[in-house]
Amino acid sequence: GIVGNNGVGKSTLIKIIMKMIPIDIGRIIVNGKYGLENIDEEYLYKNISVVPQSTVILSGKNISVVPQSTVILSGKLRDILNPAKRDISDNKIIETLKKFTVDYSIFENDLNYEILEKGGNMSGGEAQKLSLVRMVLENKPWVLLDEPTSAMDVECEKIICSILKEYLKRRTAVIITHRPEILSICDKIIRLES
Repeated sequence: GIVGNNGVGKSTLIKIIMKMIPIDIGRIIVNGKYGLENIDEEYLYKNISVVPQSTVILSGKNISVVPQSTVILSGKLRDILNPAKRDISDNKIIETLKKFTVDYSIFENDLNYEILEKGGNMSGGEAQKLSLVRMVLENKPWVLLDEPTSAMDVECEKIICSILKEYLKRRTAVIITHRPEILSICDKIIRLES
């Protein structure tokens, strides 16, 4: 887990890891031996799920500058949760939605339900849950989470943290948060300072 005051660069660190912005000073080493500069962006995007601080919901498909997992496009719920069109059954999608306490009824119990641009027909907490559901369905080995429960109430956050604790056992994760509940699932906590 990574903690620190506002403006210290926690979210910027995720953008640097994903090569969305260049490193000005220093170097990031991966697995103790690989410089981040030697790792291909395509490889990163194929192997890292990103759950951003604010789930971005956009219309259109021209989002080449950011990893697909950082945005939720308006459109059918099924396509939002499985943008790469991987072979995932509807039952698996519905099961994962329910596991993450997504109120499937607000989507009229239909994976073809249309999400409005900017998520106009759902709350911030539901949008965060959809990002987490998509992360699980993507099933990538590395995960970057930036304040993934900030729009959720305490009760919901406890449930989500329990699910994440189990899911992240088999993955490398970086979690940026101020919330003690989610910090409790971290093996190590790093405090960033200016």
